[in-house]
Amino acid sequence: MLSKSRKYIQSLSKNELAALAANLGTKPVYLYQIGKGFRTPSRRLALKMEQEAKGKIKASDFDDLLIANS
Repeated sequence: MLSKSRKYIQSLSKNELAALAANLGTKPVYLYQIGKGFRTPSRRLALKMEQEAKGKIKASDFDDLLIANS
């Protein structure tokens, strides 16, 4: 089951995804992969995502995945 944060990323238009990626210093394809559940962001990126998305993305949504991949 996808988190609300992943669903939010999936809901972004191509332009919105590109703008978010640019603000985060990453590529849209990486955010797309995170949204689809293929990748998990680092804690640092997850916190930046939360800040840039003004709380619509929660860093804590990725915590259990980060622990499992440690």
